[in-house]
Amino acid sequence: MTTMSELPLSPSAAPSTDPGFELRSEITVELVDHSASDIGVVRAARVSTAGDPRRVQRVRPGQPVTPPRARHGHEESA
Repeated sequence: MTTMSELPLSPSAAPSTDPGFELRSEITVELVDHSASDIGVVRAARVSTAGDPRRVQRVRPGQPVTPPRARHGHEESA
């Protein structure tokens, strides 16, 4: 498993062999906190998908909106 410290910092620093993933420069990474509770980690890991057409659910008029967890077979807890 590759750790974050082993990843190259820029595409020019990429190894000559195929690492199995593509390096992209269209994201911004910001250090929020160096240690946190579980919820702090979740908050820090969120990625904005605003404007990403792959993340938009298309809903026709009159079509019921299904929560994402239900769409993927998860049962709602009461």
